[in-house]
Amino acid sequence: MTYSHGRGSRDTNADWSIAILDDNKPAGLMTLLTNGVPSVSGWDDLAGKTVIDVGGWAPTADGLGYVTNKCSNMPYSDSITIVVGPENDDAMNMLRNGNGDAVFIYADQAALYQCSAVGDATVTFNCSLWDGFGTEYAYVQTGQKGYALNGTTLAMTKPGSMVPSLINGCLAEFMQTKEYYDVCLKNGMVDQCYPNSHFPVGSSTMANYEKPTNELTGDCSTGYCPCGPEPTTTTAAGITTSGTVALSFGPIAGLLSVLIASS
Repeated sequence: MTYSHGRGSRDTNADWSIAILDDNKPAGLMTLLTNGVPSVSGWDDLAGKTVIDVGGWAPTADGLGYVTNKCSNMPYSDSITIVVGPENDDAMNMLRNGNGDAVFIYADQAALYQCSAVGDATVTFNCSLWDGFGTEYAYVQTGQKGYALNGTTLAMTKPGSMVPSLINGCLAEFMQTKEYYDVCLKNGMVDQCYPNSHFPVGSSTMANYEKPTNELTGDCSTGYCPCGPEPTTTTAAGITTSGTVALSFGPIAGLLSVLIASS
């Protein structure tokens, strides 16, 4: 079991060990597709939109206040309605049923929940529910890391616990060994681990879900939509203006997920 050390409610309500993986769990924004066109544009500041959060999982709803739109490089609106699905499957069902415009979720979640990725493993989610990646739904935001304070940790404890301090020294020592590299290599996570002297130079690569949306190319068929051209709007006076509006944004006060659970 591992845990993502995020800003906001997760950081306030728990103590953490040092990270064993780099900041490898970027957030993203997932929405439905119609004929390859996303219901919510990657440029959208989400004003007036309903966003689904997965309760107890990072990124938590207040994380929207710490990330920026990777197309406009602007923060999101503070007039967003947040609804919560208890688990990832619930959030996907809510999206498909029209209970929200988008899901704020790990940018790699859809890829991890594909039946082809699961194989014969016993899982607690319905991989069939996640069919249609790149045809029925896709991400319009990826690579959003601002919600995280640290990477993936081994320990998330009650505030004041001695556990983090007891294991941090051992973890730090192990992470400098060849055995750490071997574990990363065996599990296909070399690009997500903290490189030490045993890592080959240039061994790290970046997956689409890790890239900021403005660095993506192609179309939504990959499951990861690029930004595309910046939208424009025409005012009543006939003046064309950018669809991106600069807004002041603070953390979404009071919009916290349900009790912290493991991610």
